[in-house]
Amino acid sequence: MSHSRSDDGMLPVFGRFLSYVRDSNTGALLPFARSLVCPCAMCVRRRTSQPVNRSTVERPPLRRAGFTLVEMVVVLLILALLTVAAVQSLSPVADQARYEATTRTLAQIQQAIVGESGAQQPDGVPLITGFVADTGRLPISLDELVNKPTDVSDFGLTAAPGIYSTVLIPRGWRGPYLQLPSVETQPADGWGLPFDFTAFVSGSPEVPLTVASQSAPRADTDYAGDISISIGTTGPTAWRATLITGTLFRLNSTNQRIPPATTTDWKVSLIGPGSVSTDDGVTAAIGSDGVSLQRVSATFNADVSYTISTNLSIGPRAIRAEQSGVAKGQPIYITLRPGATHIVDLLVE
Repeated sequence: MSHSRSDDGMLPVFGRFLSYVRDSNTGALLPFARSLVCPCAMCVRRRTSQPVNRSTVERPPLRRAGFTLVEMVVVLLILALLTVAAVQSLSPVADQARYEATTRTLAQIQQAIVGESGAQQPDGVPLITGFVADTGRLPISLDELVNKPTDVSDFGLTAAPGIYSTVLIPRGWRGPYLQLPSVETQPADGWGLPFDFTAFVSGSPEVPLTVASQSAPRADTDYAGDISISIGTTGPTAWRATLITGTLFRLNSTNQRIPPATTTDWKVSLIGPGSVSTDDGVTAAIGSDGVSLQRVSATFNADVSYTISTNLSIGPRAIRAEQSGVAKGQPIYITLRPGATHIVDLLVE
């Protein structure tokens, strides 16, 4: 393409045409003509050498992103509804967890009092542990499972009083029998409330020891029923045995059992931890440490058999016979089991 000079310099013919499509103030091409520029090298140089006033370039208006008040209220309402639905759906799960925590704690309390049901030593001998086995009585509060009562000494072997001083009995408090979290001072159920405690009362009718979860917080749940444990005188969780019975005997020259030479003035005593007992007119002496041991005399039959049916608290105990105030034979050590009947024959001569 050829170019000729004109009054306005080197502007080509095509450039004159462009002068009609330029902005009269800025010299910029109008939008419809920007695609009609001359493609020759000279025109390209002329065009690119002219400064562009960028301040006049139109820009699209900026739009700020955000929510209106109505939109925010709707979003908050939706979130609130979702939260309520989530809480309602998780409420049965939370109640189930609280119930399971309560039953676990009650099982721990029962084990602390009467030991683990069915536990055995390596040789198969029943293993009876817990507060009753060590002290010979039931606790009068749950606090006694955590803090030592004032009327019970520390655990150890103690010699029986009186003529049975050679008999050693394990007895005393060796707790705490119940481990509590560091933030708790007393056992609590899964709802965080202390248990209701009812002490054992003997008599007719008998009132068993009862530990129960308070029912009020569970009234509107699926766990509104009774959640408790009871410890009485019968069943696998009983705190005492049912009966001890046996016969006194001696051996003849052929090692056969025969009755004692005399069948009068015999007494059989069950020796173990507990309060002084005056059953059948026999009173136990007080031990040297000021803590008494239980000594229960037996009721004899004409064939020199005996029965003991009172104060049979579970745990390691000893049985020994005496005649006219003199100990006879060797003591027999037994472990009284919950609700069991024990047969113990005593060699006295």
